[in-house]
Amino acid sequence: MYCDAASEMLLIAANQGDVEQCQTLVLEARASLEHRNGLGETCLHIAAARGLVSVTELLLALGADPNVSSYHPYGGFTPLHVAVRKCGSIRLVQTLLERHADANIPDAFGKTPLHHAVASRDPIVVELLVRHGAAIECADSIGKFPRDYAADLCFSQVIPLLSQQLLEGEAPPPPLTFKQKMELDGKRVIWKPSKVGVGK
Repeated sequence: MYCDAASEMLLIAANQGDVEQCQTLVLEARASLEHRNGLGETCLHIAAARGLVSVTELLLALGADPNVSSYHPYGGFTPLHVAVRKCGSIRLVQTLLERHADANIPDAFGKTPLHHAVASRDPIVVELLVRHGAAIECADSIGKFPRDYAADLCFSQVIPLLSQQLLEGEAPPPPLTFKQKMELDGKRVIWKPSKVGVGK
């Protein structure tokens, strides 16, 4: 049995970005990584919402589930949804994806992280999600695909990536190279579509 007090403290430590305290609470005080707040958020949701990469990396290394959803009345968001919607950190999104966050889990409204990346007009995250297997043919609860939101928002940069080329059976673009990761790491850059799967 884990200590409820320690698990509550873990939520606080994650919110404060206290890596050392998070580690101590899990390894020594037996705090549960699955403990939730009133919204159904775990410590990983909280770290993702704050854009805390170091805390997120630690929690994942300790075994936190990257695919747990918050309670449906409060959105049904996974940590990846939260990272895409709230903090906009490329490095954090990359970290979650590399630790097996599922890019195709829908929230309570049927929206995947790709829907949210398009709605946030974030071309770098859109490409990153597609490179990691995000389905472009995935409708939300009102029947809209990511490309529909891109069209609604006149978000023309990403429409080629979300439409016909990948529908013709081509494999998704390969993962980002080390150089590309370094260029994206913690920074906003001017987006240039890669040559693979983005227009001819």
